[in-house]
Amino acid sequence: MKTICFLHVIATTLLLVSAVRAAIPVDPAAVATLAQREAETWRRNARTHAVLVGAGENGRERINARAASAEPSLVALHKELLEQAALVLELPVLPYRTPEELAKAWYQSPYNTRQELWMGELADQLVLLSVAAAVKPEAAVLRNRIRELATALCRFPHWGAEEPGVRKANQDLAAGHAARALAITWTWNPDIWRDDAAASELILQTVRERVNILCDAISGGVYWAGLYQDNHNHINAAGVGICGAAFLEALPDEAPRWLAAAKLNFDEVARHFHSDGSSYEGVSYWSYSASFILQYLEGVRGIIDVEPYYAGAWLRNMSTYRLHASSPGFASTLPWGDTVARDSSGPHHILNRLAAQYRDPSAQYLAARLPFPPQRGLDVVAWNWLWHDLAVPANPPVELDGHLRDLDVVDTRSGWGAGDYQLSIKSGYTNRNHSHLDAGALAFAFGGEWLLPAPGYGTGNGNADFWDFYGKNGKSGSRWNYFSNATESHTTLLVNGRNQLSAKQSRSTVRTFLSTPRTLWTELDLGEAYADVRSIWRRVLHRRGDYILVFDDATFPVAGKLEWLLQLPSDAPVRQHEANIRGAAGSLDVTLLEPISVTLARRTPLSPHNDVPANRLKSYAAALDAPAGKSVSFRSLFIPRFPETKKTPVLKRIGNDHYEIHGDGWVDEIRATGVEANAPASVSLVRRESGKISDEFRAPSAGKNLSADVRHNPSPPPRPLPPLPVREAKRMTSVPAASRVIIEAEDFSQQLYGMTKISNRTGNFGKSLGGFGQDSSLHTIVWKVQVPVSGAWHLRIRYCAALNNTKIALLIDGAAPSADALGLSLPGTGSWIYTNNWKEHDLSNPDGSPLLLSLSAGEHEIRLTRPTSPLNLDRLELVSPTP
Repeated sequence: MKTICFLHVIATTLLLVSAVRAAIPVDPAAVATLAQREAETWRRNARTHAVLVGAGENGRERINARAASAEPSLVALHKELLEQAALVLELPVLPYRTPEELAKAWYQSPYNTRQELWMGELADQLVLLSVAAAVKPEAAVLRNRIRELATALCRFPHWGAEEPGVRKANQDLAAGHAARALAITWTWNPDIWRDDAAASELILQTVRERVNILCDAISGGVYWAGLYQDNHNHINAAGVGICGAAFLEALPDEAPRWLAAAKLNFDEVARHFHSDGSSYEGVSYWSYSASFILQYLEGVRGIIDVEPYYAGAWLRNMSTYRLHASSPGFASTLPWGDTVARDSSGPHHILNRLAAQYRDPSAQYLAARLPFPPQRGLDVVAWNWLWHDLAVPANPPVELDGHLRDLDVVDTRSGWGAGDYQLSIKSGYTNRNHSHLDAGALAFAFGGEWLLPAPGYGTGNGNADFWDFYGKNGKSGSRWNYFSNATESHTTLLVNGRNQLSAKQSRSTVRTFLSTPRTLWTELDLGEAYADVRSIWRRVLHRRGDYILVFDDATFPVAGKLEWLLQLPSDAPVRQHEANIRGAAGSLDVTLLEPISVTLARRTPLSPHNDVPANRLKSYAAALDAPAGKSVSFRSLFIPRFPETKKTPVLKRIGNDHYEIHGDGWVDEIRATGVEANAPASVSLVRRESGKISDEFRAPSAGKNLSADVRHNPSPPPRPLPPLPVREAKRMTSVPAASRVIIEAEDFSQQLYGMTKISNRTGNFGKSLGGFGQDSSLHTIVWKVQVPVSGAWHLRIRYCAALNNTKIALLIDGAAPSADALGLSLPGTGSWIYTNNWKEHDLSNPDGSPLLLSLSAGEHEIRLTRPTSPLNLDRLELVSPTP
């Protein structure tokens, strides 16, 4: 029977409106007018509605009810809140240290340490402790630490040091964090400050002085003023607004102005933020922004009407953006721009708040399915407990393809499981905060592992010129001299060996997005992103579960050179036209089909600063001379292979852009026409099984701009990640008490699915590994060890982990010694701000009993894999279980 899957599409002119407005800060006169007009109303609202800043109207009643709840999920979140608070109590309150001192201790540049972001971590601790003390008021130790921490923050000489030409003291992120934290403790723990007049006066005096400075910055004098799409603007304005809500009674002359300035700023944020909920700064910074935007809205709820904000598409669509920014299995995120392919905040609390606000079952589902604990500051643990709404149902996603129209990024996938794959196609503007010159770039993930990677954050980010986006005197910004930010470090096209354009309006545009349950066809017009070309397009045909065919075409007004770039993991083999990338969940075969006269060759970066470690990615290219006025083309085939794949599809060229692809029991015939024109093309795909047509896809769209949004229901069941093997060894008697084998972490024999950084850190033995699990949740490190005597051993790890209950899997000689070893918990050791927070931990079973490793004398292999949060590792030790 012939079944036709044909998508009816409405032809339209696709206008992607993302206007670049000049940075116009909030008018201070408008701030004064609003504050004078609304001050008394705001005070009345705060009293009438019994507002608890961050918990809304009748907030104290709400948190008491949550604390008393017996519902299992709330009990678990409440337990996590108190456990993380207990971890903070074990850490010292850090004294002030100058940026110069910290630059030496942390091996960072003074440019970085002058931001004093470590104060933000202390402020996040204060938020966590303040909420914990409010739900456990009998805990005197919590109250004492709150007093100690809050007064320490106030005695620091500033929250963020001055950076000449960039900002004054108290004008950036450290100040935003600290202001918000003092506001929270002031309202959540009022009895502490009523009973301590000196501490109370210190807080009020410090807040008055420094928040006034931060409030003034909203109206100008600092780089982030008026940049309503940037995370610095959101964090700092949120700190000002939350202080305005918290100190309405205690600081009646200042607080209304703070509330007014923040409100006018967030009015502009609502107008400028992408209506699809996305951020051009990337997922990491999006989550940082979203966290503080929601903290602001909930901080002023009941005092200021926040419903107009929540009615906006920019907030309503945030959860959809975060969903489509997820890799299959949700362990990783899109790698575009300055990012580490992870959230920098949460995002559990963000999704829970959005789910509660919009009764959004997909947001609730994603929050519950994230395979890692909340990231970054400990404040997110408090918000996660506070914002989780039990009444919202959780439904799995159904869309397999997405087009974020404002960001202009396309994603297409085989499914949502940890064993599925995803292709992301980057379009949109090239020069925005934290962006790269990466128009048309491809990135491919199997599960949470990016097999076609993007460079992410470069190591040059500690240099001031890394942040020079636009340059002076007509010259391009020096940021683009860094390999990590340049076009040549991405899987895209390079024209005449030069970067894509970095002007404010430079961009590529998705002209066609057609999606059906089995097929995706999308076309990117890259013409506005390059100089020296008359036209340049990238087109992608994805046959779900089988293959991806990419058509690249460019026309040059004068003779030039076109390079087809391919970025690969450092261990991926390349042979002439082919590359094979193996991953834990599956593999990807890449074949450069045409022209057959060129081959893939290792490419040396041309950028003046190569700030991407060699073990992060390898760069390859195929180069083609382009005659004047003629179209030149590349054709490439990407074949994802699942572990169960029996037959790899084989392509046969029939004619010009006419192919047959032969798979396991099927043959696809593909024809593309008009691909050399400077307009959308036509494509048809006909599948035959046993000689009969079983499916058709057609995009008869030559000369038209098309867009369609389709929801597929149901999507295929998610593929699971292939399980790790378990092999329980025969129990042995314990080795002698003095037995000990030391394995320095940096002496690994192999790393898979990610790379760590070997470095010095205060208190380590020899050297240490930083960022285990930073690149991928599948990151694996392998050590070879000589065991001197047969018997039962313990494995001791010396590590740092910012978050409590980080989990890892342990494999011995290729298999876990027990099922419990697949999810071993590590206690938290405190944030990165503690220069010597190494902890030794004997790996144990969930019930606390020792995990015994039965090892024979001789060589063995130890693998640590699948960390749920990043770790630093110093050493491993095999020790006797005997006390």
